[in-house]
Amino acid sequence: MKTEQIAILEKELNKAKVNAVTRIRIVQEAEQQKPQMEQHQKEEEANEQVEEVQEELAAESAAVDSMETTDQIEATVEGNLNDEYFDVASLREYDRIVNMTFASENEAFHFFNEYAKREGFSVRRSSTKKDRLQNTIKFRQFCCSRQGLREKKYLEMPDRKRPATPISRCDCPVKLCIKLDPKTNRWWVQNFINDHNHDLTAPDCTPFLRSHCSINESQKCEISSMKASGIRNCQILEYAALCSGGYENRGFQEENLYNYTLGHEQSTMLADDADSVLRYFKEREESDPDFFLKYDTKDGCLNRLFWADGQSVVDYAYFGDLVIFDSTYKLNRYNMVVVPFLGCNHHRSTIIFACGIVSCENNETYRWLLEAFLQAMYQKHPESVLTDGDHAMGKAIKSVFKGTAHRICSWHMDRNAQKYIHDPAVLQKFKELLSGICSREEFEKKWISFAQKVSQRVLSRQWLKRTYKCRESWAAAFVNKKMFLGMSSTQRSEGLNADLHSHIKSKMSLGMAVQKFERRLTHKRTKEAELDCK
Repeated sequence: MKTEQIAILEKELNKAKVNAVTRIRIVQEAEQQKPQMEQHQKEEEANEQVEEVQEELAAESAAVDSMETTDQIEATVEGNLNDEYFDVASLREYDRIVNMTFASENEAFHFFNEYAKREGFSVRRSSTKKDRLQNTIKFRQFCCSRQGLREKKYLEMPDRKRPATPISRCDCPVKLCIKLDPKTNRWWVQNFINDHNHDLTAPDCTPFLRSHCSINESQKCEISSMKASGIRNCQILEYAALCSGGYENRGFQEENLYNYTLGHEQSTMLADDADSVLRYFKEREESDPDFFLKYDTKDGCLNRLFWADGQSVVDYAYFGDLVIFDSTYKLNRYNMVVVPFLGCNHHRSTIIFACGIVSCENNETYRWLLEAFLQAMYQKHPESVLTDGDHAMGKAIKSVFKGTAHRICSWHMDRNAQKYIHDPAVLQKFKELLSGICSREEFEKKWISFAQKVSQRVLSRQWLKRTYKCRESWAAAFVNKKMFLGMSSTQRSEGLNADLHSHIKSKMSLGMAVQKFERRLTHKRTKEAELDCK
């Protein structure tokens, strides 16, 4: 009999507790709606409703006190905590959320997104309402990312060109609605529904949900600095995972990184790229009185560009006996050629005297570049020049650098010979002519013997004729006694081209390419300063 009475008391107590929680929620909602009522009549109705509920709660509380002792109540509550149909923790969480206020809309979204990450779902911004007078948002709804349904027209597309993405929306009702209080200028929770109609995501998969994959501002600054230093995206991903303690903790995925870096690069590309480059160099002229800039336009477009800073002019005054330059590195975005003027200093390190960027490779263009170089270097001619073997460049050197010894890169000569000579024994004969030290008379005899063994094909004979014509620029018998500081190839220039290729991408804008080149120049000079201190 006593057991049945206890069971009845527990049943009535559970019912009373549920009713009490429900009425508390009604009181809170009524109190929240109270300051939003504009009409006096609605305020009176709300007050009456609050008073009625409070009286009922007082009566319920008195009834509960008369039904059981304190020990019995605690035992009953403890049992309810284990009841899956009466989740006190969820109710407390619900009450906490509906009573929250936020300083801004973004703060509310950040809170709801963090809550979703903990629970296992993704969120997105949904509908808004605006104040017609002030044209400002006064209402915002955030919802589960699976809210709504896919439109019918996207489900029935007979001419679909690619497979449809999997359907993820299931009209989930979960949402958080916030409204702006004009008196306090804070956002308060108007409605909160947390009843999903789908399974929640497991904790180890939550970081891959869309709203939880984003790059924050500090990460953006760090990524931009790393990209400016030439670090690749795959290396940035590894670094972020290492710093955050794992791939799942870095906060963004590979797709987010690639989208950000691409958008960042495009945003830095100005509409008029040539004007941005010229503005950059004008600023350099103001800060460096010895900075030299020369450019030429054609049909309103930048056609030729040459520059050298004050430090380069000083370096050339000390180490300008030999100049190395070639035109093998191209910017594919504009089909322009980068022509660096290089030298060798007392550390046997490569130094940069100047740089040119041109849109075409012909005798006139190279003459313009060499004349600009002499103008920047106060008409000081180099003792010798080492190039990659471009014929138009060779003609320009003879015309502008009068009295300067010219040598064609032996590596380029060897590569060109391999295109026309396929017999290894004959190719070895040419290599002996290329690097073998002998008199000019002996060279002529060896050349006649070599030419007889070359194929009689038209292309091979044409190459043979061109090569013999410029023999004084590549054969060791002619250039051995001239000053080339022991160098026979443009390997230093090739090394710089490889360095530029790793930092300057083919689709990069001209402005960004120039700034990247300047950074590499600064890096090289820092290394030289370090060597000077040793």
